[in-house]
Amino acid sequence: MSKLHTVITRPVETEKAATRGAGTATFIVRRDATKTEIKDAVKKYYGLDVESVRTNTTHPKKRTISRGKEINKRPVQKKAIVKIKGGKSIDVNKITVQA
Repeated sequence: MSKLHTVITRPVETEKAATRGAGTATFIVRRDATKTEIKDAVKKYYGLDVESVRTNTTHPKKRTISRGKEINKRPVQKKAIVKIKGGKSIDVNKITVQA
């Protein structure tokens, strides 16, 4: 995977993501994205140095509808929690592409 513009899908704007602190941001990323690709994408599109990247994968939440039939209510997603060096705040809605 070489295209950085497809690594970050969208930012997560929930209460839990907001209470992590000013120096962190949470993103939904591609399932095959690595931590170094996420770090490079944040540096390129937000212009900030990254201290650490933590990832987790949410598994599908299933629901039984009738007689053993199950449907998926939530898709498989990969989240990345990015910590910025120096505790700087990040505006996830403002993207500035660095060369």
